[in-house]
Amino acid sequence: MKIRTDFVTNSSSSSFVVEISIIDKNNKKYTYIDDPYEYSPDDGGESSFIYSLSDLKTSKKNHDDTQCVISANIRDFVICKIINEIHVGTILNLRKNNNNIDVIYKEIVIGHLKGKKYHDLYSKYEKGICKCFVSFVERVDEKYSNELSPVLYIDFLTEQELKTESFESSLDNKTIFGATNVVELCKLLVDNVENDSKIHFGMEDYDEPEDEENEEEYEEYREFQKQLAQNKKKFIEEVDKNVKKLSDIKKIEFNRNYDAWGEFADLVADNDFELANYAQRVVESTGIEKEEAKKEMIEYIKNANISKYCYGFGRGFKTVKYLWKDSNDVETLANRLCSGYGPDMVSGTEHSEYDVETGEIKEEAKFTLE
Repeated sequence: MKIRTDFVTNSSSSSFVVEISIIDKNNKKYTYIDDPYEYSPDDGGESSFIYSLSDLKTSKKNHDDTQCVISANIRDFVICKIINEIHVGTILNLRKNNNNIDVIYKEIVIGHLKGKKYHDLYSKYEKGICKCFVSFVERVDEKYSNELSPVLYIDFLTEQELKTESFESSLDNKTIFGATNVVELCKLLVDNVENDSKIHFGMEDYDEPEDEENEEEYEEYREFQKQLAQNKKKFIEEVDKNVKKLSDIKKIEFNRNYDAWGEFADLVADNDFELANYAQRVVESTGIEKEEAKKEMIEYIKNANISKYCYGFGRGFKTVKYLWKDSNDVETLANRLCSGYGPDMVSGTEHSEYDVETGEIKEEAKFTLE
């Protein structure tokens, strides 16, 4: 039996729409949208982020002394649980241990610092000149502690820095992702979006028209770029008008919304072969074996699974969830997965959010099964 695992076919279309939102401390949301429908309403297209929120956070550090701390035992459930208790601003203790500097929280070694630079910093720490703080936490669900490791970034601040400024302003309230003001931040965020409009305008191989035949396509592409620039400007001006400083920002959100439509709209969540295999077992089995296969398929759908392999939608996300109503007939769903035909529309959302106040980043992808 043939299982459809391709993304879409010529009889279908799909789009990835990007949304960037800045939420202020009054919970007012300002959103910028890059929608392929603007340049390809019939066939769809793809917008995406060049960098994830995690990439922006960890690649724009302002301190050379920031160091990623790897858990002492990344398969250790206890350490995973302890690190998940830590927040931005948590004070950590250090202890020299031969050539390593142990990083300690609640008397438990959670990681190590290596290299001469950190031994020099430890000497200052030992003399009371500086303290060690958590500046970024990437959390891991405890049930996945055998498969993933939490990540910490730390910074060293001197006593003088601590006296003159709060911890948060010493680290990231001066900047967010390296931006020093609201306008810089907005520009960084909107410039982090790319789309495949050049392909749809036939401009992927050149930036200027080579002959009269391409003049029309180039003019359309140029007009679209003007409109895109205007949309970015409008977003930046709106945020700048209402959000006066970086410390007024509560949260930043990235959403990448996936939609596919047409008779061959992809029902398998972007090459989830395991889901396809469950569907095949349900369709091909009978009796008790069929009932067992249906239970296993439902269990797989209902539980978020970091091992789900996603070629397009959900790629790079630790957790991919399926949204599916229990009242739906799992056998009908299995038959659709195996038939090559699906509903007229399928959708999903890749969601990331950065809490400016805590420094925490949450990421998950949700795909709707119909």
